[in-house]
Amino acid sequence: MEVPPDAFVVLACLTLDQPQSEAALAVAVRLARELNAPLTVVQLYPAAWTGPLRPHGSAWHLRSDDPVKALRRFAAQNRVTHIVS
Repeated sequence: MEVPPDAFVVLACLTLDQPQSEAALAVAVRLARELNAPLTVVQLYPAAWTGPLRPHGSAWHLRSDDPVKALRRFAAQNRVTHIVS
């Protein structure tokens, strides 16, 4: 995703906790609208997850035992400026 250097990019980080994920997504959507910024959605799973991936439009799916490290790497690669989880 090509983003001008002064632009904002909002990342919604969703977990397996459905109510928490819905709340985080709602906040991220509002923030992206207020900033006039693109919204990226990441669904986090434990590394050993063998269940089905939760469908969510064009969400990225990350499996990791160290979710903070995985999100930092993803955010840096995609020039994310705001993370909502």
